Amino acid sequence: MFSIVIPLYNKELSITNTLQSVLNQTFTTFEVVIVNDGSTDTSVDKVKAFNDTRIRIIEQENGGVSSARNTGIKEAKYNYVAFIDGDDLWKSNYLSTMVQLITDFPNAKFYASNYSVLKNEKLFDYTNYLEEGFRGYIDNYFTVALQSKLFQTSATIISKKISESFLLFNEELSIGEDFDYWYRNILNSKIAFVNQPLTIYNMDDDNMVSNKKNSFNKKYNYLFVISSYAHLDKNLRKLNNTIKIGKIPDVILNHSKEDFFQFIESIDFSIVSLKYKIFSYLPYVMKRMVIKILYK
Repeated sequence: MFSIVIPLYNKELSITNTLQSVLNQTFTTFEVVIVNDGSTDTSVDKVKAFNDTRIRIIEQENGGVSSARNTGIKEAKYNYVAFIDGDDLWKSNYLSTMVQLITDFPNAKFYASNYSVLKNEKLFDYTNYLEEGFRGYIDNYFTVALQSKLFQTSATIISKKISESFLLFNEELSIGEDFDYWYRNILNSKIAFVNQPLTIYNMDDDNMVSNKKNSFNKKYNYLFVISSYAHLDKNLRKLNNTIKIGKIPDVILNHSKEDFFQFIESIDFSIVSLKYKIFSYLPYVMKRMVIKILYK
């Protein structure tokens, strides 16, 4: 039995297709918990047009995607919680394939699949560097994630048989909350993965907002949060450090000097390549000049 959690905020252009993809599943034993996070458009009317007793709508004031997902988790009647955002899609065999994964790998509490990406009206499968058709436990996720993140939230299922501190999303985060959620759970439970693209991540959603418009704290607070527990696993520490390295161009070009210094001080340059070690010793003005030359 699955409780399918859909956070809903102003998705009137996509929620019908998303919900239809859920109802089209070949495995039909589930409930759909839709958390209306204060939508101001006709999203809820689109949901109410479906006549299906498995659908429940929970109303709440706008609190963000993490808050909406947490409400859905708390309202979930069943042990396995599947997530899908209101602009993504599931292929019809997603749940049936995940049922078999759960059955075959019962020691996991976190389950995921590969996914496809819809971008510029073109659909392609995400490349994750695992063996084609792989299915089983991932014992070294943080090492694998140095090459690819493997999955995204609409392709994940969590067992409620874990402590609430790991089960819930961090409501202080509105960007990167998914990474924090995955990492905390993977640190504390086994993950089982099937390398089939069973969901569709919609990057063409009209509701998506450019990340460049967000403040430094909003964009990068999740990396500082992850740093607070990254010491628990050397591979997670390396992964989080690598992600920060990749964000340097944006931070130095689009944020203040003070923000950059705060960010750069959180990076462990003892575990990076020589070129980044050299970069770390350059004065701020030269750092900015180098990045401008390379990235503009």
